[in-house]
Amino acid sequence: MNLSDCKLSRNAFGKLVVTTKDQIHEGVVPVRSFPITAINEGIALVDGHGHEVIWIDSLAELPETERILIEQELASREFMPEIKYIDRVSSFATPSTWQVQTDRGETCFILKGEEDIRRLSL
Repeated sequence: MNLSDCKLSRNAFGKLVVTTKDQIHEGVVPVRSFPITAINEGIALVDGHGHEVIWIDSLAELPETERILIEQELASREFMPEIKYIDRVSSFATPSTWQVQTDRGETCFILKGEEDIRRLSL
C-alpha cells in the first residue's frame, strides 16, 4: 500500500496516524531503509509491532503536508552527530574509549570492534 491510498495525520498525543479505507494505524513510525546513503528514498511507515503499513519510494513524491509530517517525525527520532575532533582514545586495541568533539558537543563512547569504524563520504 502506498500513501496516496491513505491519509496521514497526527492524533491528540502527537503520534502519527495512517488511516486507510479499512483500518486506522495509530503510532506509526517512519524508518529509513538507507539512512546514510539515500536518506530521502525507501521509507517505511511501521506500526508498534514493526510491521510495515506503508512504503514510500521517495519523500520528494509526497504532497508537502505529508512530507513535512514524516520529516518532523524522522528529525525527532534520529541523532547522527558529526565527529569534528578526536581528543583521546584509551588504546589502539578494541574495546577502546573515545573522547570526541562533535557538531553537537563533547561526548565519549566505547568502540567494541574495528569494524564499527568507517569514514563516510560527503
